Amino acid sequence: MHWDLGAQDPRFLYTLGAFHAGISILTFLAYAFDKRSAIKGRGRIPENTLHILSLLGGWPGALAAQKLVRHKTRKQPFRLIFWITLLSNLVVLVWLMSENGQQALSDLLYFARQ
Repeated sequence: MHWDLGAQDPRFLYTLGAFHAGISILTFLAYAFDKRSAIKGRGRIPENTLHILSLLGGWPGALAAQKLVRHKTRKQPFRLIFWITLLSNLVVLVWLMSENGQQALSDLLYFARQ
Protein backbone atom coordinates (compact mmCIF):
# COMPACT_ATOMS: atom_id res chain seq x y z
CA MET A 1 0.00 0.00 0.00
CA HIS A 2 1.45 3.36 -1.01
CA TRP A 3 0.25 6.56 0.60
CA ASP A 4 0.43 9.82 -1.26
CA LEU A 5 0.72 11.93 1.82
CA GLY A 6 -0.88 15.21 2.77
CA ALA A 7 -3.74 16.60 0.76
CA GLN A 8 -3.44 13.79 -1.79
CA ASP A 9 -4.38 11.11 0.73
CA PRO A 10 -6.70 12.10 3.58
CA ARG A 11 -5.90 8.82 5.40
CA PHE A 12 -2.61 10.37 6.45
CA LEU A 13 -4.31 13.44 7.90
CA TYR A 14 -6.97 11.32 9.63
CA THR A 15 -4.31 9.04 11.10
CA LEU A 16 -2.21 11.99 12.23
CA GLY A 17 -5.26 13.69 13.75
CA ALA A 18 -6.38 10.52 15.54
CA PHE A 19 -2.87 9.98 16.90
CA HIS A 20 -2.66 13.55 18.20
CA ALA A 21 -6.13 13.31 19.76
CA GLY A 22 -5.25 10.05 21.49
CA ILE A 23 -1.86 11.19 22.77
CA SER A 24 -3.42 14.49 23.92
CA ILE A 25 -6.04 12.65 25.96
CA LEU A 26 -3.34 10.40 27.44
CA THR A 27 -1.20 13.44 28.27
CA PHE A 28 -4.12 15.26 29.89
CA LEU A 29 -4.83 12.20 32.03
CA ALA A 30 -1.14 11.91 32.98
CA TYR A 31 -1.10 15.55 34.14
CA ALA A 32 -4.34 15.08 36.08
CA PHE A 33 -3.03 11.89 37.71
CA ASP A 34 0.24 13.62 38.60
CA LYS A 35 -1.64 16.57 40.12
CA ARG A 36 -3.77 14.22 42.22
CA SER A 37 -0.66 12.29 43.29
CA ALA A 38 1.04 15.55 44.29
CA ILE A 39 -1.91 16.57 46.44
CA LYS A 40 -2.11 13.16 48.12
CA GLY A 41 1.66 12.84 48.57
CA ARG A 42 1.89 9.72 46.39
CA GLY A 43 4.36 8.64 43.71
CA ARG A 44 4.62 11.10 40.85
CA ILE A 45 4.99 10.84 37.10
CA PRO A 46 8.52 11.92 36.13
CA GLU A 47 8.66 15.31 34.44
CA ASN A 48 10.61 13.75 31.55
CA THR A 49 7.64 11.47 30.87
CA LEU A 50 5.30 14.46 30.71
CA HIS A 51 7.70 16.21 28.33
CA ILE A 52 8.00 13.15 26.08
CA LEU A 53 4.21 12.89 25.88
CA SER A 54 4.06 16.57 24.87
CA LEU A 55 6.82 16.13 22.30
CA LEU A 56 5.02 13.14 20.76
CA GLY A 57 2.04 15.37 20.08
CA GLY A 58 0.23 15.50 23.40
CA TRP A 59 0.91 19.19 23.94
CA PRO A 60 -2.77 20.20 23.44
CA GLY A 61 -3.71 17.88 26.33
CA ALA A 62 -0.81 19.19 28.40
CA LEU A 63 -1.83 22.78 27.75
CA ALA A 64 -5.45 22.00 28.65
CA ALA A 65 -4.38 20.25 31.85
CA GLN A 66 -2.13 23.14 32.83
CA LYS A 67 -5.11 25.48 32.52
CA LEU A 68 -7.93 23.24 33.83
CA VAL A 69 -6.24 21.41 36.71
CA ARG A 70 -3.66 24.16 37.32
CA HIS A 71 -0.73 21.75 37.22
CA LYS A 72 2.86 22.58 36.27
CA THR A 73 2.08 26.27 35.87
CA ARG A 74 4.74 27.75 38.17
CA LYS A 75 7.99 25.83 37.66
CA GLN A 76 9.91 27.89 35.13
CA PRO A 77 12.32 25.18 33.95
CA PHE A 78 9.37 22.85 33.29
CA ARG A 79 7.41 25.54 31.47
CA LEU A 80 10.37 26.47 29.26
CA ILE A 81 10.95 22.85 28.25
CA PHE A 82 7.20 22.44 27.64
CA TRP A 83 7.17 25.39 25.22
CA ILE A 84 10.24 24.02 23.46
CA THR A 85 8.51 20.64 23.01
CA LEU A 86 5.39 22.38 21.69
CA LEU A 87 7.34 24.43 19.15
CA SER A 88 9.40 21.40 18.13
CA ASN A 89 6.23 19.42 17.51
CA LEU A 90 4.76 22.20 15.39
CA VAL A 91 7.96 22.49 13.33
CA VAL A 92 7.86 18.75 12.62
CA LEU A 93 4.17 18.93 11.67
CA VAL A 94 4.80 21.79 9.25
CA TRP A 95 7.76 19.90 7.77
CA LEU A 96 5.63 16.74 7.37
CA MET A 97 3.17 18.77 5.33
CA SER A 98 5.96 20.02 3.06
CA GLU A 99 6.98 18.20 -0.10
CA ASN A 100 10.30 17.14 1.46
CA GLY A 101 8.62 15.90 4.61
CA GLN A 102 6.01 13.97 2.68
CA GLN A 103 8.69 12.33 0.56
CA ALA A 104 10.78 11.40 3.59
CA LEU A 105 7.77 9.91 5.37
CA SER A 106 6.70 8.06 2.24
CA ASP A 107 10.20 6.59 1.92
CA LEU A 108 10.19 5.64 5.60
CA LEU A 109 6.82 3.90 5.27
CA TYR A 110 8.00 2.10 2.14
CA PHE A 111 11.15 0.77 3.84
CA ALA A 112 9.18 -0.16 6.98
CA ARG A 113 6.95 -2.44 4.89
CA GLN A 114 9.91 -4.23 3.29
